[in-house]
Amino acid sequence: MQAQLAIDPNYPLPDNFTKVKEVRTVQVYDIPERTAKMIGEARTVSLSVIDDLCNELFGVHILESRVVREEKFRVKLMFTRQQQKADVDVVEIMRRFDDEKSQASGKATKLKPMKASLPST
Repeated sequence: MQAQLAIDPNYPLPDNFTKVKEVRTVQVYDIPERTAKMIGEARTVSLSVIDDLCNELFGVHILESRVVREEKFRVKLMFTRQQQKADVDVVEIMRRFDDEKSQASGKATKLKPMKASLPST
């Protein structure tokens, strides 16, 4: 579904699924369009290759960075309240099972904090 949503943001999703829009900023090292038109394709490609080589070999860029916003849709599974409660119950059962298993094998278990009791006067 993720691939279909990347191609078509209006892709219909089944029940219990929803679209989530993620916006993130990315640094891009390239030549702006106006400059690329002025210097031509050959120089643009050459500068891009040199920038990539400098980054790979020395960890520096010769081109100035630009900040670009990327918008991407992602599929997220939505649970109903009953499904959430069932998932919590499963997690609790697994936790108890792991505790019992570690006690049976003789491994050290987590110590639970004890309540401090003050002597009565």
